[in-house]
Amino acid sequence: MPDASFDPHALTPAQEVSPEVASPTPTGRRGVPSPDRGAMCSPAASVLDVGHTAPFALAAPDDRISVYASWAEIPWHGARAPCSPRFDTSAPGYLQRRESVSGALLWQLDVPDWARARIITTPAVGVAAYTDRPLPASSSHCGEMTPASGLLAFDLHSGAPLWHQRYAGGGLPFPLLHAGEVYVGGGDRAIHALSLHDGHQTGCIGMGAPVDLATALLDDQGRLFLGDTEPARLLRIDPLTRAVLWMAELPEAVAASPGAPPAVEAERVAMTLAVRDIGATRVTLCLFGFDAASGERVWEVTLGEHDATHPPALAAPLADSERFYVISARGELVVIDALEGRERQRLALGDPALAAASLERIGDHLVITAPGGNVQVVPLALLARGPWMSRTQWRSQP
Repeated sequence: MPDASFDPHALTPAQEVSPEVASPTPTGRRGVPSPDRGAMCSPAASVLDVGHTAPFALAAPDDRISVYASWAEIPWHGARAPCSPRFDTSAPGYLQRRESVSGALLWQLDVPDWARARIITTPAVGVAAYTDRPLPASSSHCGEMTPASGLLAFDLHSGAPLWHQRYAGGGLPFPLLHAGEVYVGGGDRAIHALSLHDGHQTGCIGMGAPVDLATALLDDQGRLFLGDTEPARLLRIDPLTRAVLWMAELPEAVAASPGAPPAVEAERVAMTLAVRDIGATRVTLCLFGFDAASGERVWEVTLGEHDATHPPALAAPLADSERFYVISARGELVVIDALEGRERQRLALGDPALAAASLERIGDHLVITAPGGNVQVVPLALLARGPWMSRTQWRSQP
């Protein structure tokens, strides 16, 4: 829950800086991309995920899979820079916005000394979720203060601070923006709704268990889906009425692996889980499909097995054009019909580490990033030449 007594005295107004005077600093693409956000960050240790990327044309071959050791080696990776606000936290205690192409400093804002931060934006407002940098062991305050987290809202164009909320504990909040409100999970088993305008609490959704919106999805229709593994469940929440519309129970024997957000495509919502039979030494990676309106589980797809002693971080599925794309335990790209859950295609990518990869669509390509940084670009045209039929074609088969 936000700390109502917090006084944002540490914040100072943003300093407008002329692009002609500021000296640009090099920045690079790093981090793991998510399906709906581009991550633009500086070479600093902090990684800032920035929301609302604009589409752009991707110049990549449409007849083969391209493999790169990192994003920096991709010829077109710099094309994403103009699509999102470009932020820099390389100087501790400052948030800077830089001009997309030249890197010139536009404004600078005094902020807490962040260890990690994540930024989401609207066209006018940015909201930074962060955790404080822990105090060094030699600090005289060691033991008296634990790292805290918080939310900081600022004007995207001027950098002026709008509001600031502190939270107990050191976990990184994962805020979601919808209809002029910010939704964030609290340590009090609830989802809190805050006004994007001034940060005051506008509502609260009781969840009955600790909640982390890192495994949540809020789609463009305002449907909020929350997946969790403790306990194993999938929920649909109406952000406007503050009501839990349904809760789907999941298999009890879920391995203790980091959860992945669900994906939704029209009538279906899908979620990946690692399931283990009692006493088994292997876990089975599965993709479960649910009816988005009722929460009924309608299909299940097996994605292979993995050693139970080292449960993998799961790749979130990607929904697109009546299909779900997901990575199997063997590192294959699996194409699944969203409505019926029928497997339509498997494409070998040759790297089991991709079971924990991230997927996103850029133009007419799928970009798959392994935890170690390896990037594979798969043209959708290549998949179209495989054994795939549209839903209408499939239903017309005898």
